[in-house]
Amino acid sequence: MNETKKWGYIFDEKLNMYVPNLSRQKKFAKVLLILSIISFVAVLIQIYFLIKVLMRKYHF
Repeated sequence: MNETKKWGYIFDEKLNMYVPNLSRQKKFAKVLLILSIISFVAVLIQIYFLIKVLMRKYHF
């Protein structure tokens, strides 16, 4: 097989052309979604503790 490898595509012999590898693209989207959710939760936790520290600092 002397053809060049196209990332994200698989060769379909029936169509004799490259078609998108949808399962790989779905996995990538799922990983991005999970990382976004983890980042969002981390930001919420940081905001919670920041507010807690600021309230203690300015509480007379």
